[in-house]
Amino acid sequence: MASPQLASQLSSIDLSFIVFGVPRSGTSATARFLNAAPQIHCSHELVQPSQDHRGLSLPGWVVNAPAMQVADGPHHKLAVEELAQLEAKADTLRVGGNKMPQYYFRLKQVLAEIGTGRGILSWRAPRLVMQSYTMRARSPEDAWHPGQTGLFAFGEILRLAHALLEAAEGTNILVSPIATLSARPEWVRLRLGRHVAPGVDLDWPAPEADCWNHETRARGRLDRPDISAVELDALEMLEASGLTAVFDRPGPFLLRDVIDPLARAVHRLPSDPDGYISDLATQQADPDMAAFLPDWLHAGGQRQVLRGVPPEKMRGRATDEGRVRDRKNPEIQMAVRPTEHM
Repeated sequence: MASPQLASQLSSIDLSFIVFGVPRSGTSATARFLNAAPQIHCSHELVQPSQDHRGLSLPGWVVNAPAMQVADGPHHKLAVEELAQLEAKADTLRVGGNKMPQYYFRLKQVLAEIGTGRGILSWRAPRLVMQSYTMRARSPEDAWHPGQTGLFAFGEILRLAHALLEAAEGTNILVSPIATLSARPEWVRLRLGRHVAPGVDLDWPAPEADCWNHETRARGRLDRPDISAVELDALEMLEASGLTAVFDRPGPFLLRDVIDPLARAVHRLPSDPDGYISDLATQQADPDMAAFLPDWLHAGGQRQVLRGVPPEKMRGRATDEGRVRDRKNPEIQMAVRPTEHM
């Protein structure tokens, strides 16, 4: 429970920005960079995309987070640590936000609710994201589902692309390539800081501080697995559509500056990500992948509910309309081969 003094000190700090991106794309590193400034607090997944973000302020969204209410829950310790961080920053804190990778499940609505429309998209090269999924799926010590391989990372990238195009107009999204964050941290921190805290003088740690080096060390430790044939096809599709080129540029940069190439790329991609990935996963004859697919599709159904899509217009399992459109689009062609590794 927050002290009355802390509540009084932070009562005027609303949730004014979000950090999001495909899981395994560097959202945690981005939030950690922001939290290095004593004037900024970015929560670690304490606010869910399904929540109404209007009127959320500190320390309320931390104190009232579900993770804080369950003492023996898996995320309770992190929530308690966040509250301690708030208390340490109470005298300097000026802006607050929340990091949740899959904000793109309800991106347009959340950005409208927080008022500022400010978001940071953490972007990592699709190949690296796919390899990270597969690496975790193959690890027996990891809680990651053994069927949640790189093919589902491709599905999340498709979901993200559609959400970005839908939300691009009238929002203020800064794209932060994780590779640039690792290579030029001092430059990136200035861009990120100005985006989430305009007009605020930020005190950043020295360049040699540990928080700037964590991501580079983590990337060096990554033992990247092979790419399967179907995942290689997926990468080729992303490149042929132009989506990879949209984000393969020095960053950070504003999403609104690349709306036209983004729209062209999305038009060349499957219009029904859930149905498309369902077809591909089913044809791989992989029992682990088949076991994970229902959970992934359920999350996709929840995504459409959150976006307010009427049941009769839902894609994926609910209708074959998206599949038919994709098959008629000559630009959406992808050889479906048995699972093998390149």
